[in-house]
Amino acid sequence: MKRSFPDSAANRSRGAALISALLTVALATLLATQLITAQSDAMQNMSGRRDLAQARWLARSAADWARAILAADARNSRIDHLGESWAIKVPPLPIRSGQSQDILEGEVSGEISELDGRFNLNRLAPAGKADREQIEIFVRLLMLLGSPENEAERLALALADWIDSDALTADGAAELSVYGVPFDNQSLLGVGTLVRVPGFNPVLLARLQPYVSALPRRVPLNLNTAPAEVLAAELPDLGLAVAQRVVAERVRTAFRDLADFNARFEGAAANAACGVSSQYFIVITRASYGESVVMLRTLLHRTAGSGWPDILWQQIL
Repeated sequence: MKRSFPDSAANRSRGAALISALLTVALATLLATQLITAQSDAMQNMSGRRDLAQARWLARSAADWARAILAADARNSRIDHLGESWAIKVPPLPIRSGQSQDILEGEVSGEISELDGRFNLNRLAPAGKADREQIEIFVRLLMLLGSPENEAERLALALADWIDSDALTADGAAELSVYGVPFDNQSLLGVGTLVRVPGFNPVLLARLQPYVSALPRRVPLNLNTAPAEVLAAELPDLGLAVAQRVVAERVRTAFRDLADFNARFEGAAANAACGVSSQYFIVITRASYGESVVMLRTLLHRTAGSGWPDILWQQIL
């Protein structure tokens, strides 16, 4: 019997159709995979933004909690000391799911530090003019913290030049020619600015951090919170050894007023530049939610009878 075979052209046509169909399926699969991947990325991005928003909300809520604590403290006491409730660091508190208390969604913690017990660096050049008396206080503080006298003098003068309103050094030379960099010639907005001032490196900044502040106005030094080194720098007749006794003494009983301080430490001679209460506080809150972690720094100003402290600035890190 004679057999017949398909025409080769027909075979080629059917083969091309099959290949075309396979390519179409592969392309559709690829497009579907890309779409699913894009949707997954979008969901992850959306989830990440949600977590970040929640973490920021928690951090700000904790800062408002700190404001409420300070407002209540002002109503109940006219002095501020480190034994009060606002000075207690709040450890991480768990944030659990509203549907199931077994699911941990995040954490929030915080701490309040007062700033009136620290040396305000902006006092070096109040109203834009260098103040020699304040420069000498800062020199003493630097020396008590380990800087040699000549280095302490150089650092204090450089910072005073950085803050004062003119472009000249104390000797009348151009700041740019002496220091090699243009100066701000305005008050510091934060202690972190120090790293831009010639001579102030991160190591020195870390050493100074617990003892200095950068406040917009001068306030009395809080004798109930100032470190011994700041007390000895501000009150040179006191001496570091006696200043350390002051710190130990106030743990047992905080100073009620200047008369109480001077009575307990004869010769201390605390004056109107000193006090026993605080107006400025820095609040550091940390919050985590999901995959996001936020730290918020808030500078607060509290005045008598003003209710909640005012927020001067907030910085998210």
